[in-house]
Amino acid sequence: MDVKFFWEEPVSDKFVAQSWEAAFKRPFDYAEWNWRFRSYPGEPDIYAAYVLEEGMVACFVAHTPLVLTTPEHNKLKAGLMLMGFTNPAFQGRGLFTEMSHKINDKLENIGFDYLFAYANNNSHYTNRKHLNWNDVGILTNFCLNRQAVKSLKPSAAFTAEELPLTLELLKELAENAVCKDKYCLERSEDYLVWRTINHPVNVYKAIGIYDNNMIKAVCIYKVYNQSEADIMEIFYKDATEPHKEQMLACLTAHFLEQRIDTVNIWSNLYSDEHLHLEKIGFREDRFSTYFGIIRLGNKTISTDIRDWHYRFLDSDVY
Repeated sequence: MDVKFFWEEPVSDKFVAQSWEAAFKRPFDYAEWNWRFRSYPGEPDIYAAYVLEEGMVACFVAHTPLVLTTPEHNKLKAGLMLMGFTNPAFQGRGLFTEMSHKINDKLENIGFDYLFAYANNNSHYTNRKHLNWNDVGILTNFCLNRQAVKSLKPSAAFTAEELPLTLELLKELAENAVCKDKYCLERSEDYLVWRTINHPVNVYKAIGIYDNNMIKAVCIYKVYNQSEADIMEIFYKDATEPHKEQMLACLTAHFLEQRIDTVNIWSNLYSDEHLHLEKIGFREDRFSTYFGIIRLGNKTISTDIRDWHYRFLDSDVY
């Protein structure tokens, strides 16, 4: 099988789109393709592999390059696994598995340390059975419904206000903390601008949490269905902020005051944050995704979910 690498031998976007539409039975989104793979900051290459058969793209996979910060504050090169599919005319021949092994070997040779993904029920089996996938955990939608609020008594010391999501704000947030001593995808200024302001479809917003007119935390979120909010990430001036419980109560109260009926987040089960949100009334609602990694190099990367910080910001879905 002749596997080709997009950064060495590009194939027409239209060829990719034709097979993608055949596989998924819906229109190919050129705007999102260009945003994700042609405008990612600092990366001119598209890290994708494909196989051509009978003048068609028989199978295809693409990865977004990202930077992972380790608990020791080292940086690793990661790839978010995306757009993996086989044209229905070529299914059942093992093409995708063989192609995936070859691009994984190639990515390891050019400096990638690991791949990761948020897999659905269709892709998890193949990843685990054939692609050296290591499960980190099952992520569930941690959710608050208005009628389920149990204890919400925000401190008068904190106030919440909507903020314009600007380049200046994102530059500032890139210097703030989202966790302490965890594996976490880097929230650099370039990444935040690309991921939020430059997104071709989603509109993201920001809320500032104030203490005596000083911003202590900022939440980036998006609204959908007019009355639901997804918390993409929460940034703190201080990673060891002692008043996170009161800040989360203030943030939740603000959402409810803005007529948001449902608030969703990915929150690590083993964190104090999870307990704070449970106290308010958040509940693990439903299966969201399988979170897992494929190690490529000789770097040690934990598969203990307690060691990881993860948010909707890291996924291509939200």
